[in-house]
Amino acid sequence: MTVAASPALTVAKTHWRQWPWASALAVLLIAAYAYLLISRFAPAISQPDDNGYFAQGTLLAQTGHTWFAPASDAQYIGMHWLVTPDEKLISRYPPGLAALIAVAYHLGGYKAAAMINPALALAALIGLYFLARHFLDRWWALAAVAAMIFIPSFTHHALSGDAHMGVAACIVWGLHFLLRWQQSQKLWQIFVAGLILGCIPTIRYPDAIVALGIILFILWQWRSLNKPWLHIVVAIAGALVPILPLLIRNQLLLGAFWRTGYALTNEQTGFAWDYFEQHAIDYIRQVQGNGLGLIAALGITGITTMICTKKLRAHGLMFALIAIPLLLLYMAYYWAPQMNSAATMRFIMPTFAVYIIAALWALREFTHTLPNRAAILTVPLVLLVIHALWGTRETLQSADQLAYQKGTLAAITDELTRVAGRDDVVVSDNHVLQNLDFVRQWKLADMGVMRGGFGNNRDPDAPSPGQAAKRDWQREKYPGTTTEQQDKFTADVKKWADGNKIFYVGTESALRQVRQTFNITSADIKIVSRVPLPEPPQQRNRNSIMGTPRRDTPPPPNNNQQPPQGPPDGAPGMGPPPGGPNNPGPGNFGPGNFGGGRRPFGGMGGMGGPGGMGGPFGNRFANEKEAIIAEITLK
Repeated sequence: MTVAASPALTVAKTHWRQWPWASALAVLLIAAYAYLLISRFAPAISQPDDNGYFAQGTLLAQTGHTWFAPASDAQYIGMHWLVTPDEKLISRYPPGLAALIAVAYHLGGYKAAAMINPALALAALIGLYFLARHFLDRWWALAAVAAMIFIPSFTHHALSGDAHMGVAACIVWGLHFLLRWQQSQKLWQIFVAGLILGCIPTIRYPDAIVALGIILFILWQWRSLNKPWLHIVVAIAGALVPILPLLIRNQLLLGAFWRTGYALTNEQTGFAWDYFEQHAIDYIRQVQGNGLGLIAALGITGITTMICTKKLRAHGLMFALIAIPLLLLYMAYYWAPQMNSAATMRFIMPTFAVYIIAALWALREFTHTLPNRAAILTVPLVLLVIHALWGTRETLQSADQLAYQKGTLAAITDELTRVAGRDDVVVSDNHVLQNLDFVRQWKLADMGVMRGGFGNNRDPDAPSPGQAAKRDWQREKYPGTTTEQQDKFTADVKKWADGNKIFYVGTESALRQVRQTFNITSADIKIVSRVPLPEPPQQRNRNSIMGTPRRDTPPPPNNNQQPPQGPPDGAPGMGPPPGGPNNPGPGNFGPGNFGGGRRPFGGMGGMGGPGGMGGPFGNRFANEKEAIIAEITLK
């Protein structure tokens, strides 16, 4: 005889099954990821691109505008700050992310502002979960979040200081509200979608190309809308809220609302068919390698299948026009994958969400054809496990390296805050100054200004990260012999200090160069603080599945003999297409000031190669045990 289950037990089982376990696990997974980010977080920026965004944000917070005029010829000017015809300095990047940084800086200081990208990464993961729920159930949406977390470039940009994570967050949340509008057709939803998606060009100009997919999707709903023109007007109104101030700013600073900071370096000409022919295959390989791994091909399959499915055709076309044009655009960009293949994935990282959702949708459709529940569970689980094994080592290695670089700068900044007053002058190299420029508590003097900026005699019309006009403008400030330049720099620093203290921040081994620059003796330099620096991360074992640290190869000691030097040659150059002047080659990005070598007036160096005083891409303190802060007395 079969005994019927009690009503109470039946209700309990029903509640157990209906409880949103997948959503709870998604919360726990995102919380665990937040812990990973916090454990590797340090309140600093470590790259020139970061300075273009974060120093712009703190400048906006302090002055109310995004440009400045130098207070001294010796003043530090970041690599991505460009000179306008009326000799104002502006960042090449739009001020959308900077506005968010300014708010955080105003509310909580520079340490709060430095947390913007980790916060945007968490927002992107939450948005990805909600966006995936439009296509998948909770468990598959949980899988989408997990898939994104194990992509190395996602974590790298969660901890770095560029703008790609901001675009990623805008895409997932903008699409979420767009799909909610499609379902319920409420005007406030399309307004919010337009508002969020309209922020994208204010963060990164080129990424505005994703609008092709958005516009097509909105127009696809024309027949189903009541008063379609009203919905379109509301969407445009939402987008204009962030875009209109950007256009006004460009009109005032650059003389035309359509002109951007990139026009000052001819980078708007850096897209060409010749570049596309050179880079397309490399991009295809990288997307499936350092980019998305197994997700790439499956995502393309999913997007294609959506387009071939009548019910989801609009969604598939939207995904295709978000992902493919941006990929094609950067295939045609002069910055080649060969220069840093992993770094080029940052350009398309904001679109990874559509690949992931399409991939998991296609996998779910496939598992529906499987014969039993065990197979349905095993197939996606195996994919996620392999995906996690593929991405874990590089994810942790990248996070550890960024934690080391930023931790070094954060330790120096904390100690400098203790010993130096707000009106004091700090002399250092680019690697330190680009972070202190973001902090904005001191006057910053750059010994590199005597070089007249980066660059060589390349075609002035060729696209370049540097600006020929800025380089010439800086050279004019320090003409003459090396001795004459040093004398003028010394006079400029002393005048700018105006009776306040002058500090040098760097390594003890570089004090000789400081004495030569200022023509002073050892008695005129007093070390006021020694800053213990964090230990460099151990090299993770490539032969280990999880990339555990290797114990047999500790980093070599530097012994304070000389600044650390990288390989003798930099990455390939960034010249025009084949057949044009200054063909790309190792010479265009040869040894010079980008690395950590000793030659103070070297040319434009390879990333990590030998050169000047620890340029913006180098790490002046690699393997150093301590940094010093020294007070300088000028005669």
